[in-house]
Formats: sequence, structure tokens, C-alpha cells
Amino acid sequence: AHIEQQKKKLYIMGCARMILFFVFVALFSTTALISASPTAAELADHMTKKFHKIDQAPMTLESVQSVEDLWLFLETSFVPQMLNDELLDQSTEEMSGRNALRRIDDVNRLLGLVQLRQLRVQPNKGCALSGLFTSYDVTCYGPYNSGLTASSESFGSESDSFTYTADVGAGFQGKLAAYDSGGFVAALPYNNSEALAFLGNLRANGFIDRASRALFLEFNVWNSNTNEYAVNRLLFEIAPTGVVLPHFRVLILDTYFLVPGGAGSFREIVLFAMEIG
Repeated sequence: AHIEQQKKKLYIMGCARMILFFVFVALFSTTALISASPTAAELADHMTKKFHKIDQAPMTLESVQSVEDLWLFLETSFVPQMLNDELLDQSTEEMSGRNALRRIDDVNRLLGLVQLRQLRVQPNKGCALSGLFTSYDVTCYGPYNSGLTASSESFGSESDSFTYTADVGAGFQGKLAAYDSGGFVAALPYNNSEALAFLGNLRANGFIDRASRALFLEFNVWNSNTNEYAVNRLLFEIAPTGVVLPHFRVLILDTYFLVPGGAGSFREIVLFAMEIG
């Protein structure tokens, strides 16, 4: 009788665990289905096309292969796409009496400034000159490694010095290396002509040179129709050979990721309840 009771107890416990498992799967699947916004993929595709498929632009993202290409892309493609002064005027007129949000097209607005973040390496670290060239005054710059070759030393001229700032972005695994969250930071002005002049000044002062190994462009966009946020990251990895590898990544966030209950819609309230339940 005792053995039968033990078997019955084990059977009940097994059934209870199985029921709990199926309840978990059902809740997880329901949350995943509800949280999948039908417009998120459209917004991500829209942002991607801004840099990959630019009509009549001299340089698209995938065409960037050198530092010269990188500057050309920023000046002739990125700035015109993101900082159209005609749209800035519209934004200012529409938001009169309030803080203007920089319009980048009909329904999407820039939140804050575009951040440029560069990562660099120390000279003569992670690289070795051949014995044939020891009599020459040559400096080498190796690949990026956060623990071995990464540099936080200020550089530039006395009037335009660039200093390292920790934790101003997010760490990222690229094709060539894993990059830190810090870097040498500059922010693009809102105005188109001012942004182009700013880039020209960075270029003239050697913001990107032989020690540069990665340049991030990080910015956030808000869609006023769907109330969704596009967290954008453009990355240009600069190999020791001089080749530049461009990447683009966009993450779409709904309001409920930022505010409990989101904007108060039924879908967002249900999601919030499921996640805290």
C-alpha cells in the first residue's frame, strides 16, 4: 500500500509539473505574439533603406571601403538624409512654443543629436616590424583589443583636442573585434550646413587617422504615428590594412519598453500585466 501511495504521489507531482510547463509555454507564446508589432519591421526596413538604397547619392553604405569613402558617405549621403534644413524649418514651425524635434522625413523625428564615437589603438602595440625595417623610423598600429591595444590617450591639436570618455555608448561585437562602450566622442549639430562644416573640421584635424579602428554613429528616431523608437547604430570598422567594413543595425522599441503600461493601449497593458505576473 505504501508503494502504491508513493507511485500516486509521484504521478500527481509529474502531472502538476507538466501542467505548469504548458501554462508557461502558453503565456510565453502569447506574450511573444502580442509584443510583435506589425509596424516594427516596416520602420526597421525604412531606416535601413535610408543608407543602403539612396537615390542619386554618390555613396551608399555598402560602397564604403576606405576612410576616404567614409568621409564622402558622411558628407554626401548621411547628412543630407538625416539633416535636411527644409525639414528643420517645418519642425520649428510646427512645434512653435515647444522644443522642436528634428524631422528627418514626413513622420520620423530625431531624438537628440547624432553621436560620433571613435575607438583607437596605441602605437607599436599588437604589431611587430620586420627586422629588415628596424633602422627606419616607422610606427605600426595593430588590430583593436580592449585589454591590450586600445588607447584612451588624448590626441589632436592644442585648439582641437579629442579626449576619451568612458561608457558613452554600448559595447558591440563587430566582425574584426569586440568594442568597448567608451570612446572619443563628437556630436553632429542639428543644422545641415553646420554639420557639414563640423565634419570638415574633424577631417582637417585628423579625427580619423592611422590609429583609428572603429567609428560609431549612434542616434535614436521616434515615429510619431506608431509611437515606436528606432535605436540606430552605424559602425565603420577600420582594419590595420586600411580597409573599412561598414555595418548598420537598428533595434525597434515600443513605448511599453520605456514606460510601464506604454501609451495605455489595451495591448500594452496586457503585455505589462503578463511581464510582471
